[in-house]
Amino acid sequence: MRKSLWSLLLVILFSLSSFGATKTIKHELGEVKINGVPKRVVVFDYGLLDIVDAVNGNVVGVVKENLPQSLKKFNDKKYTNVGTLFEPNYETIIKLKPDLILISGRQAKVYKELNKIAPTIYLTVDGPTYMNDLKKNARLIGDIFDKKSVVENKLTSIDKSIKSLNKKTTNNSALFLLVNGNALSVYGKGSRFDMLYSVFGFKPADTNIPVDNHGNKVSYEYVLSKNPDYLFVLDRFVAV
Repeated sequence: MRKSLWSLLLVILFSLSSFGATKTIKHELGEVKINGVPKRVVVFDYGLLDIVDAVNGNVVGVVKENLPQSLKKFNDKKYTNVGTLFEPNYETIIKLKPDLILISGRQAKVYKELNKIAPTIYLTVDGPTYMNDLKKNARLIGDIFDKKSVVENKLTSIDKSIKSLNKKTTNNSALFLLVNGNALSVYGKGSRFDMLYSVFGFKPADTNIPVDNHGNKVSYEYVLSKNPDYLFVLDRFVAV
């Protein structure tokens, strides 16, 4: 009798561990419940995709438009294209039967529709608080996939790299320039590219640049007058 009872208890425990614990995840747009570790994940944000890939999450669907070089492996046909960053292909996503969808700012307006298909989590990063937001998002994803130690090791490595970089950037000025055809715009402290200064440690070549999501238009003469030690240039035409 005792042997039978013990066997039954083992079966119950094994079953519970197989299903995994139910986790309640709160985010800016709502709250979702996830049962166990997600097995079929759709990701709309490249930053979040990078983190999910780092913890070996099973991605089944991504946005393939303009994938960065570091994530080119997701162009493979085994990963389904789920639309664009602004317009999800709902029929395709439904067919994939995901158990988790990860989105960011560009998909905020369609959150409710996606959440009807599968538990959907909204995660973003803000320029002035980029590293804190990144770490928060990474730790949340690590928790979801039961890979907390993997995430902590990755974050420790990043922190070490930043400290090493800071030693080289001390007393060096920089300017972040967005080029769009013949138009030039600059971004300073507090902008979406704030990490160049607050994290990487460069001194802003201009401390009086107003914070604007679209940058501040300047001339070539302006850039020459500021004469930064380092000039970081993003060519928007090539990027999009």
